Amino acid sequence: IAYPNPATSILTIKTKERLTMENNLVILDVLGKIHPVVTAKKSGLNSMEINISLLKAGVYILKVKTESGYKQVKFIKQ
Repeated sequence: IAYPNPATSILTIKTKERLTMENNLVILDVLGKIHPVVTAKKSGLNSMEINISLLKAGVYILKVKTESGYKQVKFIKQ
């Protein structure tokens, strides 16, 4: 789950599974271009906050690593 969606500066991610300690994150735009993650901090075993303020407005896909592999979440940056 990603919220708020659409988001302007901070995107919160919650998963059913525990997030890995590496917090491997990848943000892709609709063309498949990778965008750097500025800051991300865990806010629990299965949630984190990601700063997306530097992204341009548009649709993105966030891939986050959990214990069982990568999960994808689609979000909109306003």
